[in-house]
Amino acid sequence: MLFGLSPSDIGNAIKLGLWIYEKAFSQAQGAHIQYFNFGQDIHALVKTLERLKAIIDSADDLRRQRLWQRPNDDYRAALQPVGDAAGDFSKTLEECKTLLDNKSRFRADTANFVRNVQWSLVVERDVNTLRDRVRFHLIKVIYLWYRVYRVFDVDYLKARHTAETLRASTVEYNPGLDIHQRIPEVPQYVNLLKSRWILEKVEQSTELALHDPQSFWPRYLAEIKGEITIQYQRFHSQRLEAPSENLILFLDESCYSIWPPKAPTINPAPPTEPGPTEVKILELDLPDTSANRQSSLTVHRRTFTEFRLVTTTVDKHNQDFRHEKEVVVNTNTSAISPAYAVPSDQYPSPNRILIANHHANDLRWQTLSTLDDVKIFQQALLGYRVFHDMSDIQWSIDGLDKPGQLGHARLQLWEHKFLDDISEHNTHVGLYRVSSLGSVPPLPSPPLDTEPAPGTRRMTALSGSTMLSARRSMMSRVTGSRGGATVLIPPTPPVLVFFTTHDERHAFLQLELTCDVAVDNTQCGCRRGKGLCATTIITNKNKSLCLRRFCARQKEDQGLATWDLARFRYPQHPKFKDLEVLPKVKYLRLDFPSAALNGEFQAEWSALQKMRTLDLKAYNERLIERRTGNRKSS
Repeated sequence: MLFGLSPSDIGNAIKLGLWIYEKAFSQAQGAHIQYFNFGQDIHALVKTLERLKAIIDSADDLRRQRLWQRPNDDYRAALQPVGDAAGDFSKTLEECKTLLDNKSRFRADTANFVRNVQWSLVVERDVNTLRDRVRFHLIKVIYLWYRVYRVFDVDYLKARHTAETLRASTVEYNPGLDIHQRIPEVPQYVNLLKSRWILEKVEQSTELALHDPQSFWPRYLAEIKGEITIQYQRFHSQRLEAPSENLILFLDESCYSIWPPKAPTINPAPPTEPGPTEVKILELDLPDTSANRQSSLTVHRRTFTEFRLVTTTVDKHNQDFRHEKEVVVNTNTSAISPAYAVPSDQYPSPNRILIANHHANDLRWQTLSTLDDVKIFQQALLGYRVFHDMSDIQWSIDGLDKPGQLGHARLQLWEHKFLDDISEHNTHVGLYRVSSLGSVPPLPSPPLDTEPAPGTRRMTALSGSTMLSARRSMMSRVTGSRGGATVLIPPTPPVLVFFTTHDERHAFLQLELTCDVAVDNTQCGCRRGKGLCATTIITNKNKSLCLRRFCARQKEDQGLATWDLARFRYPQHPKFKDLEVLPKVKYLRLDFPSAALNGEFQAEWSALQKMRTLDLKAYNERLIERRTGNRKSS
């Protein structure tokens, strides 16, 4: 037993402390400051225990690798008095867990994360008592760690290498009766010579002479020296014969190397680079926070619903300054609120998106440089590209002038398009607007700072640091119990989204632009000629429009954090089926500020529907090809 605890008990205490910290403290954003400090003390205790255990494990590992077994004093016994002073930290951690499990004032959700901590006098007293005990253990374990470090740590690498070189020498060589069977292999003999030379250098070192008298390493080196002496005696007694000097001289130079070559240092990849299961899909320059600081945002996709965002800040005049902050966003649990679409005195910046993780009570404002960057960032998280974007639109359902049937909105046309890999190994170049099957020739985006020429369609400009693939396959490889197969996926329809209000709450209206949904210019009733009408009527040829609505929970800007655009993302959100579907919508009327803007919208609508038609045509052709091929093969 070590310090009244075995190394495995220390490991169990580390696991328990990490569990307490990760489950109860790391997710408790906005908790009382005393509760937060309590968690930091537990985390510090765990880290110190980890350092203590690492030293002990290294010593155990080195002793287990010895080939000789000689009775000696148990080096752990000398540390028993020091260990007793640390106290029973395992018991304290168990009581911390019990407090969190039993006190109803710590309210936990279904994932057992403590949040919305309600501080009271009783809980405060219990937490302060446990916190004092944790800090006591922390101070004692820090001293204990230092004490163990002094006892075990000398010139560790030299001692270890001496033992490893000796192990590779004549220690395991068993001679035969014939004289030739008493000559060990030349590398074994050379390793014995090297072991003696290394040991002499270690014994002459200043580090060993000045080391703590209670150190374990002098005794360990004495055992190594005894084993080297035994091996030399085997040659002096002629039980072994040394190899010929000529054979030794012809050895490869590497055999004379005293120190093994250092393994190349494996540095962890910087946060801005994708991990093994990630794809880098976006890099954006962020607005400067000061005259000397520059920031950038990198987005890595783990799955189509989970992303890792890395914000990097550097100093123009200090190359050593570099600050990186990362956060994981899962669109199943985090709301993506388009704050840029809300004219508000409280949120004046036009280029902001609010990411609200309600499980962790965490609000993250993401401010971007331009509206185009906002759109491409939105595309990264939602899987839809903003094909067209317009503001100041009046909408009404079936032409009714009733609450909930009309409003003022910003609208966007979306096409399904994931961002592609932009890592260095990726060879895609160019920024294109394309259909999902690549059936339309690619059209280059215009420069960000230029207006479209008269008579041309307004392009959705993308960030210059982002690259999109010009083609996308509609084939998907799947694996089942009977092997793999290729699935033909039908193209995803475009979407029309309104950013509006309902009952003083921020709201969305969403309409999937299936083949039956169309613009009917004959129903506006204005009797103006083409190009003079400012109204668009959207209908369904065969049935009512499937118009969905989602509203924030609170009124006005207080509900901004629950105004979740991710409900309409691709792949489909788990709560998409719970969205309100407005009943019996015959048509949707859009009134634009001018006939020119109405014409621009209808041109974009027409282009998007043409892409949809071409996608469906290509899909059906491939479907027929596959069916025909299957019949022939059968």
